[in-house]
Amino acid sequence: MRLTYKKQITTHSSISAIWDKIRGITSFYDISVSGNAIKAFDTPKKYVGKNPVTSVILHEDGTVSVGISGAADGNVVYGKDFANKLQSALNESAGYNKYNVSHITDEALKAQIPNAVGNGNLPGVCAEPKAVTAAHYNESPIIGMDTRYYNEIGNPHYFEGASSLNQMEACDTCKAYWRVYINYANRK
Repeated sequence: MRLTYKKQITTHSSISAIWDKIRGITSFYDISVSGNAIKAFDTPKKYVGKNPVTSVILHEDGTVSVGISGAADGNVVYGKDFANKLQSALNESAGYNKYNVSHITDEALKAQIPNAVGNGNLPGVCAEPKAVTAAHYNESPIIGMDTRYYNEIGNPHYFEGASSLNQMEACDTCKAYWRVYINYANRK
């Protein structure tokens, strides 16, 4: 499938189920959801009120590459520990290693996106390049991608024509480097 920015992978029926699972495990509003998967989060109060943007890339074999927003090299709140616990919880829920979560943007990808564009974010801080980083290490072809934002007050960057109010429009930087992202995800 040839992906363009305007045709983010929202056509696959599995996308909604993936979002339900991610939201059910992490509950970005308040990480106090019950269930075995949430036991991995040892200090849930530090996540209350924090709302990372999350991007998912669906692969042909059913695996999912997930990126969470934050500093390009990771950060304290949504860093390696959070990403590892989220990945473990998702995979426990799935019953196998279906999910790969990235909290960082690869250095090789950052080198290809050197500058912020327009009103866009700094290169590498968004969820999209982090999902792309995870997808780069998955050999299964990409069949879809979606980015969402959950917050009590709503989505400030609603994707016009989206199937969900939580679908997010990419920032100017991500739009400008969209082809770079797709090529990197596909190891080109």
